[in-house]
Amino acid sequence: MRRLLTDPRLGFGCLALLTAAIIVLVFDQCEYARAAREKTMRSHETLNHLYLLMEHISGAESGARGFLLTGRDDYLTFYEHATGNVEKTGALAAVTKETDPIQGQIKKELEAINELTRDSLEQQNKVVLLAERLRKKIDHMNDMVRIAWAESMEAAHRFMRDSAGKRLMDQVKATADDMLNYERAQLKAKQKEEERAERRVTELLMLLAAVMIFSLATTLAILQRDHRRFQRMENSLHELTSFQDAVLNSSHYAIIVTDTHGVVRLFNPAAARMLGYASNEVVGKETLHRFHDAEESTERAKELSAELNETVDPGFEVFAKKAAMMGWEEREWIYQRKNGTLFPGVLTMTPTYDGRGYITGYLAVIRDHTEHKKIDSMRNELITTVSREINAPLTAVHGVLGLLLGNSAGELPDKAQKMVTHAHDHSAQLKSLIDHLLDMEKIESGQVRFDRKALAVDDLLQQVVNEHKALAERKQVRIAFRPDARGVRIVGDAARFKQAMANLLVNAVAFSPKGEKVVITSECTPQGVRVSVVNP
Repeated sequence: MRRLLTDPRLGFGCLALLTAAIIVLVFDQCEYARAAREKTMRSHETLNHLYLLMEHISGAESGARGFLLTGRDDYLTFYEHATGNVEKTGALAAVTKETDPIQGQIKKELEAINELTRDSLEQQNKVVLLAERLRKKIDHMNDMVRIAWAESMEAAHRFMRDSAGKRLMDQVKATADDMLNYERAQLKAKQKEEERAERRVTELLMLLAAVMIFSLATTLAILQRDHRRFQRMENSLHELTSFQDAVLNSSHYAIIVTDTHGVVRLFNPAAARMLGYASNEVVGKETLHRFHDAEESTERAKELSAELNETVDPGFEVFAKKAAMMGWEEREWIYQRKNGTLFPGVLTMTPTYDGRGYITGYLAVIRDHTEHKKIDSMRNELITTVSREINAPLTAVHGVLGLLLGNSAGELPDKAQKMVTHAHDHSAQLKSLIDHLLDMEKIESGQVRFDRKALAVDDLLQQVVNEHKALAERKQVRIAFRPDARGVRIVGDAARFKQAMANLLVNAVAFSPKGEKVVITSECTPQGVRVSVVNP
C-alpha cells in the first residue's frame, strides 16, 4: 500500500490490469450466458411451433371431417388455412405426385421447427420423419375431400370410416410427442446451464466491485496527499482570475460575453457606463440585440440574406453569422443607450470555442466611435474648405495658362513657353488632386450633388480639346475633333461631364505613340448622344 502511494503509476497500472482481466472474464461469461439464454429461447420457440403444428393438423382434420359430415364448404376454411390445398372457390387445388402436399400454416411451422433444431442431429432426423408422416396424413385428407367432390358424399364417408386416417394421425402425434419430450428435457438442461452462467457473471461482477472499491480507496488516499498541491493551484488560478477581472474592469471598451443564443453572460463596467445598464439588469436576461437599432439590424439581415443566399434572422444572428463563418467580424453599428440616446460604435465580434472546437459563445468588444466621428467630420470639412478655396483660383489660372500655351495672346518666346508649360502641367496635377479630394469627400459624406442644366455637347467638348492642346503638342500627338451633334443639348452637370471627358482625353494622349492622332467624335443616336475618344 505504501508503494502504491509513493508510486501511483505502478499501483494504478496493476489495478488497471486486474480490472481489465476481470472485465474480459465478465464479458466472456456474459457472452456464454447470452448463448445459453439463446439456446433456452430456441427450445421455447421449438416447443411453441410444435404445439402450433399439432393444432393446425388437428384443425385441418376437424375441418375436413366437418365438411364430409355436413356438406358445408365453410368447414374447409380451417382445412385451407392449415394445408393451403383448397382455393376460395371451393375447388380442390391441384396436388400432383410431384407437388409437396405440405402447404399453408403446417408448412410454415414445419420449416420453423427445422430451422430451430438445425444444431441437433437427433431432432433433425425426427423432423424428417414427422414431415413424411404429415405428407401421408395430408394426402389421405386430400383424397377424402377429392372423393366427396368427384364422386359422392357416401363414397367419402366410406373412405373416412377406414382406419387409415386415424392410424396416420396417431403416427403424427407419436412423432410430435417424441420431439416435445426431447425438447422439454433439453430445455431443463439449458435452463440449468443458463443459471450457472448467470451465477458466474454475478460472482465476477462482485469481484469487479471489490477491485473498484479498492481503487477508489487508493484514489482517495492519493487525493488526500495531493490536496495541498491542488490548493496551491487553486490559489494561482484565483490570482489569474483576479487579474482577468482587473483587466475587464479597467478597460475603456465595452466587453460583453454571450452564449450561442446571444444571452449576455458577462457585462463589464465599461459596458455599463457606455450603454447605461447595470450588470444585473442584462446578465442572463437580455441579448446583444437589445442595445442595437432595430431598423439597422433588419437592413443588415436583408443584406446578409442576399449575400449568403440564406435567410438570416434580424436578431442576434445578424451579429454572429459572419463571425462564426470567418472567425471574427468588425463593423460599425448604431447603439441605443438605456435613456434612448443613440451613438455610433464599432463592434468586434469573436466566437469562443471549447476544447473540441465547438462554438460556446461570443466575445463582443464595443468601441464608442462618437469622438472619432467628430474628428473625421472636422477633417472632412477642413479638406472641403481648403480644396474649395484653392480650387476656384486654380481653375482660372489653369485655364489662362492653357490659353497662353494655345497662343491665344500671341506667340510666346521659347523661354516663356517652357515656363508656362511647366506651370500649366503642375497646375493640372494640382487641380486633378483637388478634384479627387473633393469627390472622395463628397462620396464619403454622402454629399455628392449634380448641377443639372441643359448643355451643348459639342461646345463642352471643344473646351476640353482647347484646354489639352498644349499637352498633346508636348507629347507630339494630334487631337482631331469631329463634332456631329451641333445644336444638340443634353441635361447634365457641365463640370462632371468635362472632368470625365478630360480624363479620357488625357489617358488617350498619354498612351498614344508620337506622331499619332487622337480622335474625339460626337454623334446623335436614337438613344441620345454618343461621345467617343479613340487612340491608335
